[in-house]
Amino acid sequence: MEIDYDALLLRATAPADAETVITLTQRAFEQNHAETGLYSYVYAETPQALAESNVPGGWRVLLLEHAGTPVGCVRLRWENPRRLVLGRLAIDPEWQGLGLGRWIIAAVEQFAARWGREWVGLGVLDASPRNRALYEQLGYEEFARQEMSSAPGNFYALMRKRVPPQPINQTTVRYEQIAADYAARHSALRAWARLALAAFTQALPAPARVLDLGCGPGRDTRMLRAAGYTVVACDATWAMLALVGAGPRVQADSRALPFGSATFDGVWASATLLHLPRTELVLAMLELERVLRPGGVLFLSLKVGHGEQANDGRLFAFYQPAELLRHLGGAGFTPLEHWVQPDERPNAPDWFMAVARRSPVQLEQPAAERTT
Repeated sequence: MEIDYDALLLRATAPADAETVITLTQRAFEQNHAETGLYSYVYAETPQALAESNVPGGWRVLLLEHAGTPVGCVRLRWENPRRLVLGRLAIDPEWQGLGLGRWIIAAVEQFAARWGREWVGLGVLDASPRNRALYEQLGYEEFARQEMSSAPGNFYALMRKRVPPQPINQTTVRYEQIAADYAARHSALRAWARLALAAFTQALPAPARVLDLGCGPGRDTRMLRAAGYTVVACDATWAMLALVGAGPRVQADSRALPFGSATFDGVWASATLLHLPRTELVLAMLELERVLRPGGVLFLSLKVGHGEQANDGRLFAFYQPAELLRHLGGAGFTPLEHWVQPDERPNAPDWFMAVARRSPVQLEQPAAERTT
């Protein structure tokens, strides 16, 4: 069996994924359970218990898919400002031995760096020396020991690894260089923007407080303000923000937003999250869930395709519509409307566009799919 790394998708999970996560985890722990008689807590978990723990401020469960097939999962907890805790890393037995566990661990270490954590921490049972050996190979060291509350007389090591600083974001550097030229080439509103605004406005009538995430030089910020919204313009590139004009402006990374929870009624994320590595889209989705109030509305657009590529010094990531719908659902969003929008430029990829509502919310009808 071979891994197509462009087909790997790491996303948050929704209550509908609970049975998949529980079954996958139990299958992954079968050998250790049989050899040690431990890990009974894995086999006692219920969908309700998982749903109660898989919440902001608790554990967040991420699911790894390969071409749509669930192959692994991991649980993260990051309420401690100094460390990100990794728990119950599980790879389906049919997919073990291919490096997927290491792939997930590397992704989690990237997440810790994005969130400004010093350490990634985890626990390893003394009865599972193979697991400990893997983490030691990856640079984790024991710093404390604890006795298992579920099996007194058995112990586990608390291990941690210092997170290296992140390299400079070359996409942001490039946008700092080309901001004026980009603004000149993308100043005019396109037909798709008016189409998307109409769908957004139907779900979230003005006035409302909206975050324009990845606002660039402010074309959509001005459109949203003209529609009656109170808009905070946000971009990772200061040279872009300088072109937005008057009004609130915040320089920030979409993977670690400097806003409180439930700050906004809506988020407009047009053609911005496509610059994140595919591995890290889940970080931005969880941040969007966090900063939106329950029932808030998201507009999202990303490029349709496979994998990642660099173009003019910028990273671009591509997704299939079904992948993005699972990303939305896992991060607590219910799509109200979604469609594939052809790009006006010749030979350019299509765009996936969606208007979605942050749960919990009661919908009168199922999500609609528009064709163009």
